[in-house]
Amino acid sequence: MAATLVGRPPRAAMPPTADRGLARRRQRRRPPPRTLAPPSATPSSPPGAGGTSFPPYEVVSKTEDYDLRLYASHFAVECEYVRRDEGFEKVGSYASGANEAGARFAESQPVVMHFPPGTAAAVSSPSSPSSEPKVMSLHIGPRLSEKRSGKEKESSEETPPPTPPLPMREGVRLAARGGELVAAARVPAQYATPEATLEARDALALALERDGLRLCERDARGAFRLAQYGALFQLEERVNEVQLRVEL
Repeated sequence: MAATLVGRPPRAAMPPTADRGLARRRQRRRPPPRTLAPPSATPSSPPGAGGTSFPPYEVVSKTEDYDLRLYASHFAVECEYVRRDEGFEKVGSYASGANEAGARFAESQPVVMHFPPGTAAAVSSPSSPSSEPKVMSLHIGPRLSEKRSGKEKESSEETPPPTPPLPMREGVRLAARGGELVAAARVPAQYATPEATLEARDALALALERDGLRLCERDARGAFRLAQYGALFQLEERVNEVQLRVEL
């Protein structure tokens, strides 16, 4: 005996006008397609998404090996350091109110570590440390003003004064940065270990020499910078890049 397939009876055909109306209603309920921004090793300058502020710069040129940027003048807060976590805590406290005015400032990136000449020799031979200290700096973003809305406070950006208030933490100082041409290249390793950072620094120096660009005197003697993009006090993956200053 042949098997009989039992199922729901076929739905009655809908008039063409009703079919088109149903299609339009379904289309209105469908969420719009999400646009994903392409990943970027170096966020564009200021301010970024979510209120994050970056040092102001213009990209002069790009190659497969590095970006060449012209940084405009800006203020930063900086300190000498030995351990990175201690440096993070010091420079990060400024934006949270550790300044003469007790003012709060927008989150900013990147944290920049300034390594003096002789760093490579100190890494290869720990018994011969560099004679100069390492310095950590952080761009000062827009000042935040607090406005009360009922029982809640809302923060908004306001035009910063000509000179930011002085830091209150011992060993932390204001600094004028920018006004320079900088070559930046991403550290390809997941973590910016001393070896991976120095390897990236040497590769960047070779690429600049190949392209006929000369380093400034101090960087030609071995100084360089390591910039880290990412939240200061969160254990998340950061984007690291080495920076060398180029003669104008």
